[in-house]
Amino acid sequence: MGKLSADQGQGSSPVPVVQTTQSPGPATTSASAVLSQCTDGWSDWINQDSPSSGDGDKEQMTSSQLSQLCPGGTITNIDCQTVDGIEYYSSGEILTCTVQDGLVCNNAD
Repeated sequence: MGKLSADQGQGSSPVPVVQTTQSPGPATTSASAVLSQCTDGWSDWINQDSPSSGDGDKEQMTSSQLSQLCPGGTITNIDCQTVDGIEYYSSGEILTCTVQDGLVCNNAD
């Protein structure tokens, strides 16, 4: 019934890293920023559920899919469509499409 795609937003963001080194003498600590390895752009479409299973069609990224898209990052945008390529809001179905819940279509609606 639906598929979705998610975009992590503005690309990689700095993540602080603290490193302690010890050599002869006092230990030194330094902080630096490294970039998380976010994939730039949209993920692949997700269509893992079916309206005939359970109480409806629910499409949401798994934690494994999220970590592949942007480890430690935040999903900032989502696009939901039917399997026929119709935007969810033009489908005639009662669907929700949010970053938090993905695409949700309850059979009872």
